[in-house]
Amino acid sequence: MRRPDRSGSGIGRPNIRPLPFRHPAPSTFRPLFRRSGGAALIALLLLLAAGCARSAVGPAAPSPYEALDRAPARENRPADAGGEVPAPPVAEVPADRPGMPDDPAGAPDPSPHETVIHPLGGAGADAPGAILPASPPAPVAEPGPPSGGEAGEAYFVDPKSFTLKADGARSGASSEVQAPRAPAERVVLITVDDAPRGESTEALLGLFDRYHVRAIWFLNGIYAETHPALVREIVRRGHLLGNHTWSHKNLASLTPAEIEREVIGLNDWIEKTAGVRPAYFRPPYGVMPTKDRAKAEAIRKILAREGMQMMNWSLGSRDWEFSRPDDIVRTVVDHAFSGAVILFHDKKTTAEAMAPILERLSGAGYRFPAPSGPRP
Repeated sequence: MRRPDRSGSGIGRPNIRPLPFRHPAPSTFRPLFRRSGGAALIALLLLLAAGCARSAVGPAAPSPYEALDRAPARENRPADAGGEVPAPPVAEVPADRPGMPDDPAGAPDPSPHETVIHPLGGAGADAPGAILPASPPAPVAEPGPPSGGEAGEAYFVDPKSFTLKADGARSGASSEVQAPRAPAERVVLITVDDAPRGESTEALLGLFDRYHVRAIWFLNGIYAETHPALVREIVRRGHLLGNHTWSHKNLASLTPAEIEREVIGLNDWIEKTAGVRPAYFRPPYGVMPTKDRAKAEAIRKILAREGMQMMNWSLGSRDWEFSRPDDIVRTVVDHAFSGAVILFHDKKTTAEAMAPILERLSGAGYRFPAPSGPRP
């Protein structure tokens, strides 16, 4: 049925009434909510609640593995501290650094040295002086007097690089001055700090005899006065004595007068006890207080007056840090190079590590001479 056309066009409009709109009953959505939307909505609400709780407590602690990944790689150099140093292997260390007791009755001083890797060492099998993985153990030398180097070869420690070098002239050769040169064979210099300590000293002396090692023992008066017989025994077996100050205190914490007593007092005691006067000086912790002009000048004058050379090291064994002998062995053997001045300490773990170290180095062709004299 069409409505009449009142516009005059003659065309009628369909008589259609719009159906009334009815809102669906709530029950219409309940099955749908139950089937799909309910679980998702609850999960969303739980996530929002968890996020609010996390923001209220603060950021979550990082995983320890993430912390390790973000940590910068530790440099294989001495710990940085507040002072200048005369050469790269030396480091300034605060006098009050924790874990370094001055009490001689305390545990062996865990000196804060770090391994110093020479550019030519530890760079792989092709690097000069590199040690290949151990093959069958080398035959051990029979006990005998300390020796090392070629017959007549004279060595000295370079005061800038702290490496062992050949003097150029051999004993019996022409007396004309020749330029220092690299040793004709692989050599390392063994140095032992904080000596003598007793049983570990005796163990090291026996191993040094067995492997024909001539070492420099840097004595502290606080230990030496307890073992005067061992001081004499070190000299009797052909080793050199060095001065490591009387009480092993950081020189930066002392006055010039106190520094003089620490050094000269120990030299006087060693000469009276063992009949020799040290020709080498190693400051405690490898630290020279070069920023304090008065102290630096006092040390310079003392060394000049005594005819001593200041000697640090070019390869640290890290025996002050490791509690397992195997770690000490690995550090030294993996980074040894010809001419290295190796830092050890007179302690039990070092004595336990020394035999495999000397065996591996001997098997790789190394010898263990001592310098013939100081180069101030």
